[in-house]
Amino acid sequence: MNYWASLVLSFYAPCLLLCVVNSCTDLNVKLGGQKQNVIMATLCSCFCSCCLITQDAEALDLMLGVKGSLLGAPVQVRK
Repeated sequence: MNYWASLVLSFYAPCLLLCVVNSCTDLNVKLGGQKQNVIMATLCSCFCSCCLITQDAEALDLMLGVKGSLLGAPVQVRK
């Protein structure tokens, strides 16, 4: 998606943007999950948007081998 279009959409319709990203793109598959159907993506984005964003962020951190921190930069995790 175009940067400016997604930026405007995230301000005016954040639930719609989350729903589209989780049901119409392969983001979840790339992060090691499964693609959601439209109904579940709509329900999760409307009622649990914070949880949905956190799940994507944690999956990305696990893939990159970093641990996010609240007050500072990400810390490398040794395997």
